[in-house]
Amino acid sequence: MAQDMPVETKKRGWAGALLLVVLVLMGCSTSWRAYVLVTSLLGVPLNPGLPPESAVPIEQYFGASVPSWYPITVAIINVLLLIFIVAIWRWKKWGVFGLYGAWLVAVATQVLALGSSALLPALLRTLIPLALLGFLIQRTWHSFE
Repeated sequence: MAQDMPVETKKRGWAGALLLVVLVLMGCSTSWRAYVLVTSLLGVPLNPGLPPESAVPIEQYFGASVPSWYPITVAIINVLLLIFIVAIWRWKKWGVFGLYGAWLVAVATQVLALGSSALLPALLRTLIPLALLGFLIQRTWHSFE
């Protein structure tokens, strides 16, 4: 009969708790963006109770004319972001590396699709969460597997 080994608990402190709150907010935001994107692609209203004419066209969602490959790429990136957020939630190091990589791919994709005028807003939307996440992860890196 196997002996019960004591489970080692890791102290993650306030940074770990704040990291989890940030991850929940990021997951909700990413899920909402994916939902809006899919409804725009399908031409369905955001609220199922509204008439079909109230659907947001894909051009209005992005604010510009976009290449046909861009919405599908954004949807794939959003799914990957959710996977990496869940991995970080489960304290996996590969989730951190994947999240940073997916964000870099997202910025590059946005610049390719929307032009250089999208670079500054994309960087600002990406660098602020990256910096916050980097600060919190640095303080809790010992807890990751």
